[in-house]
Amino acid sequence: ETPRLDAISGVVLIADQKGNYKTLSHRQSGLYLEGNVKSIVLITLKEKQLLVAGQNNENIKTYTIN
Repeated sequence: ETPRLDAISGVVLIADQKGNYKTLSHRQSGLYLEGNVKSIVLITLKEKQLLVAGQNNENIKTYTIN
């Protein structure tokens, strides 16, 4: 049997003002979201920036940006 090969550990895309993107691996960014992340949003709450991630059949997870 062949194992599934449809998942990656992901990348972070950093955009500049010219519309170019730089990619960062999870090792470079420090962000590793295990599992099947379906959506992620950035919110600002009391001068803190948070990433809020949603996954199938899992609780919502939040991460503080330093």
